[in-house]
Amino acid sequence: MGLAEAAAWMRAHHGVPTVRSTVWRWAVDGVDGVKLETVKYGRELRTSVGALQRFVDGRAAGEVGGDDGLAEARARLDAAGI
Repeated sequence: MGLAEAAAWMRAHHGVPTVRSTVWRWAVDGVDGVKLETVKYGRELRTSVGALQRFVDGRAAGEVGGDDGLAEARARLDAAGI
């Protein structure tokens, strides 16, 4: 599905008011270390229901105490004396 379809799916299945540009940011930049899985098909990014569900699940895990790598990065900086 295209990113506009993915936004519509999020609205319908998770009640999240989402637009195409938001889904694009999830794919390109991610949120708290979690990126939406996509494939490039021609000039268009495409995703799947499974990828959207994994993204939602990954975000939920992060909100409940998932590790985004920040603690490890801080430990490395501390070890280096920075």
